[in-house]
Amino acid sequence: MKNEDETASAAEVPRRPGSVARPRRVRVKSHMVSVSEARKSLSTHLGVAQAGQDVIILTNSKPEGVLMSFERYEALLDRIEDLEDRLSIVDRDGDTVPFAEAIGDLDLDL
Repeated sequence: MKNEDETASAAEVPRRPGSVARPRRVRVKSHMVSVSEARKSLSTHLGVAQAGQDVIILTNSKPEGVLMSFERYEALLDRIEDLEDRLSIVDRDGDTVPFAEAIGDLDLDL
């Protein structure tokens, strides 16, 4: 089993004038296991996920899936929905926001 502590990059993204800077999110610690290890001790890995660590499931050393708490899953779905809504908004004059500004406003690391 491997443990990795990943953090978000601090790349500066241009922001639209008047936009509010939000703090960058730090990625959750991840715990990597093989499929066979995940099968053998699923309840243990569920406990790890419920404790706040994502469990990345590997097949032939390649990430194939992620086990996370249901609370985190719902939070991610809500965040995705919010981001999709924000990206779909068009100014009343028909002007759109440039991509770089939208990325900065949404705090995305691309």
